[in-house]
Amino acid sequence: MNDELDQLIGDLFDGEIEETKRQRLNSLLRDEQGRRRYLELTKMHFSLASRAGASSQTDQTARAYRKVHDRIAPVTDSAFDRRTALEETSSAPGFRAWRGASVAAAAVVLVLGGLAVIAQRPEAPLADPVVMAASSPSEAPVTSEDVAEPVAPEVFAARIVSMSSDADWALGSGVADFLLRLQIGDELRLKRGVAKLEFASDAIAVLFGPARMKITGRGEVLLIEGRLTGRSEEGNFVVNTPNARVIDIGTAFGVVVEADETNVVVFEGEVDVQCDHEQMEAVRLTTGMSIRADKAGFDSPQQSSDPPWLDRDFRGQRPGALGPTELSLVDVVCGSAPNEYRFAGSIDPNTGTWTSLPWSERKGVRAAPATGLVSAVSGNPWVHSVFVPAPGGAAIPVDLEGVTVEAPEFSGGSWGPIWARRPFDSQADPLMSSVESDSEGFWGAGTKRALLDRSRWVRDGIVGLHANVGMTIDLDAIRKHFGVAPKAFRGVLAHLEKSHVSLPFHPEAKTSFQVFVDGELRYERLGFCRENGDVVFGADLKAGDRHLTLFATDGGDGPIYDRLVLLDPVILLAAPMAQ
Repeated sequence: MNDELDQLIGDLFDGEIEETKRQRLNSLLRDEQGRRRYLELTKMHFSLASRAGASSQTDQTARAYRKVHDRIAPVTDSAFDRRTALEETSSAPGFRAWRGASVAAAAVVLVLGGLAVIAQRPEAPLADPVVMAASSPSEAPVTSEDVAEPVAPEVFAARIVSMSSDADWALGSGVADFLLRLQIGDELRLKRGVAKLEFASDAIAVLFGPARMKITGRGEVLLIEGRLTGRSEEGNFVVNTPNARVIDIGTAFGVVVEADETNVVVFEGEVDVQCDHEQMEAVRLTTGMSIRADKAGFDSPQQSSDPPWLDRDFRGQRPGALGPTELSLVDVVCGSAPNEYRFAGSIDPNTGTWTSLPWSERKGVRAAPATGLVSAVSGNPWVHSVFVPAPGGAAIPVDLEGVTVEAPEFSGGSWGPIWARRPFDSQADPLMSSVESDSEGFWGAGTKRALLDRSRWVRDGIVGLHANVGMTIDLDAIRKHFGVAPKAFRGVLAHLEKSHVSLPFHPEAKTSFQVFVDGELRYERLGFCRENGDVVFGADLKAGDRHLTLFATDGGDGPIYDRLVLLDPVILLAAPMAQ
């Protein structure tokens, strides 16, 4: 396959690929080895152009290549594999014959003419390579807007936001996402403990183990066995069981499935309960009523009191390592209410939501376009806005009120959401039972394992920002709802790069981190690399401060591997929070 693939990739770089050849190349790239070969040749292609001296335009190509690389890098098995594959291939006879003796000169022309990128079509599970138009040195750096977006994926339907300390998940419980987000079809198997879920419909459910539950929609589940409470202000929640269907009409209710029967109780509002029995009509239950259903149908509705096991407002458990005057940035990003403690959360920097899938496909992370727009954050009262800045501008907008800041030179584009996650005990972490390889990952290849390893050494949690991205926090909202004034922001800055190995793959990848308050610079670390180690950062906050902005940029060398993590970041309060 390699000879044909090499020829087609060469035609692609030459700008001579016809429609039939393009389709054939796309077919070959569906194979993992084909994608590996494509990545290797693209590396060599760029390397030759760099040696030939294509300075400014080669820099633009480097930025574009890195964006493409992060999207298809998961096809290789490890950081070591990526590093050695180029060395082995460059000494092979097949490479020496690649395009003949004119390869170096041709590579310059080809790089200047464009770089192969991925353009998704409905029939192509990987992508169709296309050739990008030439860029002049005066044009802005290539941003991820130039990387064709995939077909719009489905959104996440639900996410686990908190768990009890004794939560224990069965092997293969269906949770594969690092941030505990769930897609339609995922099945949860909770052996014991309590787990709280939030749905894309804004419904809330609390699951009590032992239980089995399958996600069947953005606000719909199949409770196979176990106990659950549900709440939805808008009535956007449905619980199916093996013999009943519970339709929320804006209420709080509980469902128990055991021994081939379903018991339903209403705490507030109304629900409709439908039975599988064809002769039975739906029954409307109101506050304080309960009903039992089995294969034969319904019993008569009864007046009921709250069962003692139903914790309708499970708020998580405060981490013991948090001081009395510390508000964790993990809870800020997660949107935790006062005295609520969530385990994981995320915000799409382009939409302000948590439901957007990060993948162009199951393996790999979708690039976020450098729109330069500021987005409000829905469902999170503490985060005012998020943004993916556009390069080339002197003033970067960072909030919805038009405040702008100056940033060091950066190339543009980003990957994945802004996220937060707390460490788990090994038995409570549903990911510990999932199979993980370097070709899969939450932030790109190998990062899930790296982050789990890093989580072992934090006292409270981690917040992640992949350059280039920013987040603005509403200090006024924190003052009002927590009842105490913020006085400082503290944490430890680390560069995850791409791996947990002692010899990093790209230790010199540069990133810059800045902290602004109402547009005023309060802290910055420029040109920060993995090889710099971890750095303590901080900024003092004043009584009249309104907006705290965290801003990560790529240091001007492209956003490849620029994965910044904030370890144990906290907002220090002037007094302890009321409990």
